[in-house]
Amino acid sequence: MNRIKAFIDKLNFVLNRYNKFHVLEIIISIFIVLFQYLAFQYSSVLDIKMLFSQKPIIYLFNTTMLFCLTLFFNIFIQKYKISFILSSIFIGVWSIANYFVVKYHGSPLFLSEFSNMTAAMNVAQGYSYAIDRKVIIILFFTFMSLIMCGLRLLFSSNNKWSFKSFLLQIFSFLGLGFIMIFIIIGTPIIKERRNTMTSYWLHGVNPYGMPVCMVEDVDRMINFLTEPEGYDVSFINEFEVYHSKNNKNPDVILILNESFYDMDYYVDTQADVNPMESFYGIENAIYGKAVVPGSGGGTNNSEYELLTSNSISLLTIDSPFNYLDLSSNKNNIVQYFNDEGYQTVGMHCKNGANYSRHIAYPAIGFKNIFFPYPINKNYLDYTHNYYGNRSMLDSDNYKDMNQKYNELDSSSRFIYMLTYQNHGSWDQNDSSYDIVHSSKDFGSKALNENMNEYLTSVKMSSSAFKDLIEQYKNVDRDVIICMVGDHAPAFINEINDNSSSDQERLLKRRSVPYVIWANFPIETKRNAELMGLNTLMPFVLEVGDMPLTTYQKYILDLHDKVPVIMDTETYYSYDKKFVSIKKGDKYYDDIIKYFYLEYNALADKKEYRQELFELR
Repeated sequence: MNRIKAFIDKLNFVLNRYNKFHVLEIIISIFIVLFQYLAFQYSSVLDIKMLFSQKPIIYLFNTTMLFCLTLFFNIFIQKYKISFILSSIFIGVWSIANYFVVKYHGSPLFLSEFSNMTAAMNVAQGYSYAIDRKVIIILFFTFMSLIMCGLRLLFSSNNKWSFKSFLLQIFSFLGLGFIMIFIIIGTPIIKERRNTMTSYWLHGVNPYGMPVCMVEDVDRMINFLTEPEGYDVSFINEFEVYHSKNNKNPDVILILNESFYDMDYYVDTQADVNPMESFYGIENAIYGKAVVPGSGGGTNNSEYELLTSNSISLLTIDSPFNYLDLSSNKNNIVQYFNDEGYQTVGMHCKNGANYSRHIAYPAIGFKNIFFPYPINKNYLDYTHNYYGNRSMLDSDNYKDMNQKYNELDSSSRFIYMLTYQNHGSWDQNDSSYDIVHSSKDFGSKALNENMNEYLTSVKMSSSAFKDLIEQYKNVDRDVIICMVGDHAPAFINEINDNSSSDQERLLKRRSVPYVIWANFPIETKRNAELMGLNTLMPFVLEVGDMPLTTYQKYILDLHDKVPVIMDTETYYSYDKKFVSIKKGDKYYDDIIKYFYLEYNALADKKEYRQELFELR
């Protein structure tokens, strides 16, 4: 009893000496940032069990990062009570926004996403924002943090403004912030490769938390290109220049179709109409699946891989058009056609400022560029009909494209079009507009209705493409047309297939359909069933009997050995296995040399071998 009494006396001494109200303020402050973190983290992972499975040290790092936000507000306000309220409201609003960005875009609202703000605002107008159970949970955590802020208001202690306290607040914010940044980046906390937060962002956010990953995201914005392991220019100098013959120079039409995906490849939709029937019913065509960089989003990543044949794996950021200087080398398909004397056309029916396309398209080399707004004097009054509330239909896009095709002179033509019809959301129309209906229950009424509208849109897209092919069958010029989806719809990530492993599900979600058609006989001896999106354009050139650069030829030869490079760590083999890219593997040297070639074109300006990326 004496020991217990002595402990109580000592505790009372401490509380009286340091003011018990200050101790309670600290405890309540800890709960404030804890609830802030729970709201922020849940908005990304959306799994309560996963939310509470993190290690205590991770909670410490993330809540400390959020406390830095309160410190920042307090520099100007000098009242912690108000600063905590502002930071709680700020985190709550960001968490709600983050939830919808994850839901419709497929990745979190990192700071790097603000470089796409124009695109995000334009895309956001097409979605609906209902308050569902997950939003309510985020609001609950935010409300609890505000309740804690209210409790903190009960205490009378208040920091008074003075120049000394003002400087102290600045140094506290900067000191704590720099310490956290050093620990997160310099140690680092995140053990995975930094580029996993591009393609597999959950691998970072789940175990390490959103605030920590936000710091990592800023680092990725600054250092967005990763040098491949063991890069040595001597390997580049070993490449012999491939001399290709120019057998044909057909007109080439390349269509990147927004959210065009064969849903039955992933799950049996049990639809009453086959939405892909028209797409697969084309004669003299080569079909297959192209594996795109992301699942449920990432149009600009797909666009980059398609036009450059580079893998996004070396980049630690999304949306490369916002970061890369695309005018500094000729490593893309547009420059290829420019060198061949083609007229090159780039078309997109949405704002050219989205993903900085108004800057990227001229940098890549397009001589004629058409957006629906007069950016850089490039303007086209796109045909704009509606199907219910859905607009920018593929059939209208193709009409506008045909108009530009017919206006060009007699020399060879390359036209690239990025469509929009199949873009979300998929609840824009009343169900009476649906012409395809799935009888499968996907777990919620909203998801079932989304599926019907999406399949209807794909049905219309397939029919429009088949009509386009019919129009070019009798053109008195050689024409080859390739159409490929840019990614699956965002809601595919809400559909689980428990019969497959995580890697198999990811591969299926990233495998979009492609078709290559020509009005002259075409064939291929290569495996066309599955390939990376970066391989598709070299494959189109070969199918069309057109010349190849050394880089393009290497990509095709690599495809004969490795069908798909998933990222810098894994490839998918022809015997349907996921294999680690590491020394000792029989294809390691072949794969790493591909990354060396890409890095040489993007970053090694001193030792850049231009002859490997242009025709000889």
